Amino acid sequence: RIDRVCSIGCGPGNDFSGLIAFLRMHVDSKSLFVLEEASLLDWAIDNWSIILDPLKSYCQEHHCKNVRLGFCDITKPISASENEYVRSCCARKCIFCFSYILTEQREKWKNFIY
Repeated sequence: RIDRVCSIGCGPGNDFSGLIAFLRMHVDSKSLFVLEEASLLDWAIDNWSIILDPLKSYCQEHHCKNVRLGFCDITKPISASENEYVRSCCARKCIFCFSYILTEQREKWKNFIY
């Protein structure tokens, strides 16, 4: 069972929304919450808040018990102080979403992974 997710480079939440829809359709359409926790992380998290705050409220009522928003910088190593939130998520998550961030940032994310 997938109960926790971390979306790195979440942008406006499209990966998270897509995962919720997939889980509803193919895994568990009957229970109120399909996820225990979601962490949506982005370098521009403050800029995305106009979209993510309403999405967070809606999802916490209908799909996910706890949605957390946080900062990350995939151009820096995961060990960097800027990525402390990412490290705290890594120990608790079942699935990680990376999508557009890999092409948007092209070669800039290698330090984050290695």
